[in-house]
Parts: sequence; structure tokens; C-alpha cells
Amino acid sequence: MEEILGQEMRPPLILRKFLEDWKTVLESMVIPKTECDIQNAMNLSENEQRFSEIVAECSLDKLDQENDVNIIKYEPGVTNSARIPIIVDDTNLKSYNELVKGKNNNSQNRNPFKRSRETYAMVPLPRTLQNEKYDSCDFYNDILIKIRIYRPARVVHTSKSLEKPVFAEEFECLGSNYLSDLRDKISCVCKKKRFFDVSDNPTAELPVKTTDPAYFFINNTFYNDQRNPDNPDYSEVIRNWAKKAIGLKDLNFDVAQMETTRFLDLTVSIGFPQLYQHHGNCEHVFVFSQIEVLKPGGTCVQRQMYPRLCSFGCYNNRVCNMCGTRQCTFIVTKSDRQLHDPAYVCNKCFFDYHYIDGNKIGNFRAYKVNEYNDEEELTEYIKKSRVEEDYASDENEVN
Repeated sequence: MEEILGQEMRPPLILRKFLEDWKTVLESMVIPKTECDIQNAMNLSENEQRFSEIVAECSLDKLDQENDVNIIKYEPGVTNSARIPIIVDDTNLKSYNELVKGKNNNSQNRNPFKRSRETYAMVPLPRTLQNEKYDSCDFYNDILIKIRIYRPARVVHTSKSLEKPVFAEEFECLGSNYLSDLRDKISCVCKKKRFFDVSDNPTAELPVKTTDPAYFFINNTFYNDQRNPDNPDYSEVIRNWAKKAIGLKDLNFDVAQMETTRFLDLTVSIGFPQLYQHHGNCEHVFVFSQIEVLKPGGTCVQRQMYPRLCSFGCYNNRVCNMCGTRQCTFIVTKSDRQLHDPAYVCNKCFFDYHYIDGNKIGNFRAYKVNEYNDEEELTEYIKKSRVEEDYASDENEVN
């Protein structure tokens, strides 16, 4: 992969060995659990007065000062706390002054507070689980992995520059999760869809997909989804091509099944791009961004919550080109009445503008998108939409 991408790859990390090495180190350590254990570790078991003085001196209360600034914890798209008004004349913060200066500069016609490819929103834990305790027997016996997934690149035309990767979602996975568990939670407009022109009968049910092949390409190994025996092997074409391609003949690609492979079974390189492909040629780049041993005091929740969506990109959601308020439901192409081609249109605008008494007006093609086939997908979409609305309201307050 280094030869293909022209980027130096970090030494591969065998996740199961990583966990075993940490457990070996932890087993040799005695972690104090009570004040008596701490006192004995400090060799102050006979000097109660000195230990009490140290406890008092190390108290977190000593970190607070009377003139401390009141800091409100802020999470993008989650926190709805009122912002503290700042008087520009009374602050020497160069970063804030530059932002305000750029915002007020009408000649540049730019807003430094607007959304960008890096803008994201956090997904809060359900309130019913925020106070739940994780099973202590799993601490130090499992790992927590963060995976950042990027939006599929759009088509690139001749003489045009490549699109920069746009962040889509970040998941937290346990080492005991299967790769197929993550695949089932990745959001994509192509997920479980079949795209047909439905302009003649937009309310008709689309044909059901009988197969849903996909693969993860991680560290020279293709992990195929073979839960359905009829799923074709997407990687076979690539492997056959690589045998004849110049510069790739000496590379050996392995094949495995994602539904029988746990994350602990992987060998990965942190921060190095990997590939998830499904729906024919829909390609998502993703990276393993962080790996840590599961420990007390972290953000871990109940095991059944993993893989857990912890943030998603606000840059990805498309609104209707006509009303500008609702999520698009149809993509309209080859239209003789639309200003855009393709046009992204919500459900209401689509039927109000393109049909009279159920009869099609003009010539166009229409494809259904953002249609949710089960309750779990719909619930996930509603949760994202609410977080997105909170983020948008915060952004309007700034503007």
C-alpha cells in the first residue's frame, strides 16, 4: 500500500498482541484502590498526620481561584447553554478579534463561522444509559477503537482537482465486535437501496435487493460480507487485476469474511487510509484514529451499544433545492423544468411541483434517496436530525 499511495505507513499494530502486552504490564502493577493502599504505597502507614497533610495539599479544591473565568463545557451541536457576551473592546484575544473582523468585512463576503468539511456534531448518549455502569469484568480485557469514515468522493472530470476527503462519521467499536457489526451501522445514501427511475410511479415499492455484497480492505486483506451466500466477491476482480498490474504483481492479497472477523483479529496501521466498498463502486475511505485499552472512568457504556456512533459531519446533509428547509428525498435529473441538474428535492416539493392529480408534468427522471426501510434506520436519522437542528440554531446565534 505504501507504493500505491506514496505515503509512509506506520508499523502495523497487531491488536490482539497490543491488548496482551498491556495486560502483561498491568498484571505486574499493583493499582491502589483505597486510601489505605495509597498510604502504604507512599510508605506513610505509620505517619497518619503527614499523609493527611499531603491529601489536603493535593485536594482539587485548591485549583479553584476566586477570579477564575466561568467556563461552560461546549460540545458541537449538543450544548444549548447561553453564550457569555464578549465585549470586543475589553479583550485582547487576537483569534476572537480576527474572527469578528472577518465576519464584519462585507467586501470579502465570507463568514468565518460557517460550516466546513471539518464541521461535525457530537451524538450524546441516550439519557437512560448515561448513568449505567459498564460490566467491570471487561475492563483491561478489551480495547476501544475509534474509526473515522469519510464521504465517498464525487466523480472527477478531466482537468479538475480531486475532491478533498469530507468527514462523514466516527464510530467507537470494541475489540470483540465483528466487522459486520460496523458495516451494518455505516450510513450511506446507497445503503440497502436500488436506484430506478420512479418518475412514472413515485409511490410504488422498489424491488427488494436479494444480495448486498461489500468488503473492508485492511492491511492487504479483503474482508468480504458473505452472510448471504449469493453475495458476489467484489474483491475477486481487483485481485485478478493486481496480478497483471505493473508494480503490484509481488503484492499478496488475503481474503477473509467480515462476519467472522473481530477487530481484535486485525493488524492495522493507525491513521493510514483503508477502504470500505459496497453497492458496486461506492467507496468510503476510513482510518483507525485511536486505540486504547478499556478501563474504568472512560466513556464506555453497555456492550450492546457498540459499535456506537459518536459524531457525524454536518457538511454531508443536503437540503431541498426548492424550499431550502427539508431534507432531500428525491434526486431529479434530465428535467426540463428544474434549474439544477441534478436537483435535490424534498418529498413535498417533489409532488407539488412535478405532479398534478398524480399525473407527471414535463420530462424528467427521479430517484428515491433517504428512504428508511426499518425502525432502527429511522430512529438513527431522527437522532441525527435533532442534533443537526441544535447545531444549526447555535450557528445562527453566532451569525
